Amino acid sequence: MTKKLTYEQLKLFFEAALPRVFPSDHLPPDQHPLAHLARAERVSEKRAMESLRLGIADMLSSLKHEQPEKLRLIAHDLSIAGAPSVAMVRAWFSKKVGLILSRGKIDSEEEFHLVRSVLDNPDLSDEEREELQGLLDRFEFGD
Repeated sequence: MTKKLTYEQLKLFFEAALPRVFPSDHLPPDQHPLAHLARAERVSEKRAMESLRLGIADMLSSLKHEQPEKLRLIAHDLSIAGAPSVAMVRAWFSKKVGLILSRGKIDSEEEFHLVRSVLDNPDLSDEEREELQGLLDRFEFGD
C-alpha cells in the first residue's frame, strides 16, 4: 500500500528536486516556482496543494526521459533533504490516478494534468492508455 504523503513532504520533494529538474535561477524572483507556490499558500491550503501537485506532475513527466546520472543526483539531493524518493512520489501519484480511473471521470484541472502526466508511462497497457485518453477527452471536450 502506498503511504499517504503530506503537503510538507511533497513540498520538501519539490524544493529539493526543483534546482536539478527545472533550473530557475534565470527567472525573476516573483516568477520562480517557489514564489508561485508561496502565493498559492497565501490563498488557501487547497490552492497550495493543487499548485504543488501540478508542479510535481510536470516534474515527474520531465524525469521520465532523464539520464541515469541526473536521476542519481536528484535521488542524492532528495535523500540529503530528507524528502520522499521519486519512486515514492510516483507511487503516490499512481494511486491518485487509480482513484480517478475507479471513479471513471476527471473532476478538476488538477486531475486532468495528473492523468495527462502519466499518459506516456511505458508501463501502461494499451487498454489503460486508451481509458486514460478517453477520460482526458471527455473532460476537455465533454461527453
